[in-house]
Amino acid sequence: IGSLREDEIAPKVAQIFDAQGRLVIESRELGRGISLVPRDVIAAALEGQVPLLTVTSDAGPARMAVVRAPSMRGMYAVAVGMYTAEDVRFLRSLALLLVGVWVAGVLATGALGYVLSSRALEPIDAITSRAARIALGDFSVRLDPPVLEDEVGRMTRSLNAVLERLYASLAANQRFAADASHELRGPVTAIAGEIDVTLKHPRDANTYRDALVLVRERLDSMVAIIEDLTMLVRAQEGGRELALQEVPLAPLLDAARGRVAPLAAARRVRIQLEDAGRFTAYAEPRLLARVLD
Repeated sequence: IGSLREDEIAPKVAQIFDAQGRLVIESRELGRGISLVPRDVIAAALEGQVPLLTVTSDAGPARMAVVRAPSMRGMYAVAVGMYTAEDVRFLRSLALLLVGVWVAGVLATGALGYVLSSRALEPIDAITSRAARIALGDFSVRLDPPVLEDEVGRMTRSLNAVLERLYASLAANQRFAADASHELRGPVTAIAGEIDVTLKHPRDANTYRDALVLVRERLDSMVAIIEDLTMLVRAQEGGRELALQEVPLAPLLDAARGRVAPLAAARRVRIQLEDAGRFTAYAEPRLLARVLD
């Protein structure tokens, strides 16, 4: 058996035993004449089995196989194997390498996941900041249009639609408050003036009755104004469709002139209608009458 080359990754080891289990020859690097293989293993190999075992020598652990080898001089058992120290070191290095690759992969995956999640959460962060402004009363704020039509994009469109309706409702309510204040100021002032004039001096029953009738008419006018404004606000909010129809303008203009005639006369204003019968509007009659007033 020749000497082993130093550049071999896994050096070989060998021992040969005769039929009585005596060591006949062994690898040069062993040279101690000590059998590495137990006698029962040698006996099993001489019977035709191929035992595999791990042995330990001065050079380190080795993995060996024992086989039967017949010759002209008789039957021999040959135990051949390889030292496993280099393999163990290689496997340890490989394990360290794999652990390093795993750690690097985990870190890279975490960094990539952080970047992707940050980008994915940017629209949510924008929605949160805009929602904070809305909570402070800035109802004109809108969310940025979505770049992708994904779940966040669809949610953004839905929230913008909700904000549009909310803003329309608030604007309609503000207009209702302003319109109601403007429209009701006249009837309320007229009612207060009529009551003050009636209470200024003692009156008979008929005078009081006439004053109450006039106040009642003013109240009916106020109720009609409130109903018309409420109908208009709900229509602007989309909660009610206006019943539009063809409306001749001449009767509405005559009625409106009759209602404002006392105010016009007090201000020396003359209202004259000419050739209004040929005009027809497509509108809601009560709201159109309010516009003409």
